[in-house]
Amino acid sequence: VSIEKVLACTQQYSPLFQATELPYDIEDAIMYWINKVNGHLKEIIEQEQKLKEQHDLAPPGSQKARYRKEQTLFRQPPCIPLVENLLKDGTDGCALAALIHFYCPDIVKMEDICLKETMSLADSLYNVQLIQEFSQEYLSSCCHFTLEDMLYASS
Repeated sequence: VSIEKVLACTQQYSPLFQATELPYDIEDAIMYWINKVNGHLKEIIEQEQKLKEQHDLAPPGSQKARYRKEQTLFRQPPCIPLVENLLKDGTDGCALAALIHFYCPDIVKMEDICLKETMSLADSLYNVQLIQEFSQEYLSSCCHFTLEDMLYASS
C-alpha cells in the first residue's frame, strides 16, 4: 500500500480539493481512504433516499390517505462517522463495516450495520462481530484481533 495508490483509488469517488487534504503517511492515507469512500457511500444513500421519497409522494389529484405522524417523517440517512484516529474511531466498527458494505454490498448489507450517533457497547460489539465474521468467511480469517482488542483499542 502506498499513498499514491490510495489517492488514485479515492479520486474515482472524490476529487482532491486542496493540497492540505493530501495524506502524509500510510496511516493518514488509510483514514483518508475510509473517509472518502464512506463519504461517497453516504452521498449515494442520500440520493437513493431522495428518489424513494419522490417516488412515494402521491401524484396530484390522487386519493389521499391518513398516516400517523411518525409514518410521514422521512428516514434520516445513517450516521457514518469520520475516522480521525484509527485506534479510537475504529472501536465501534461503524466506519469499517460501512467500508466493507461499499465494496461487498451483497455480503454486508447496510441494514445489518448498527450506525447511530451514540453507540452503546452492545452496538459496537455487534459491528465488530460483523466485521470478524466477514473476515473469517471471506478473507481467510485475516483479522487477528480479538473482540476485546478491537473494542478497547483506544483505552
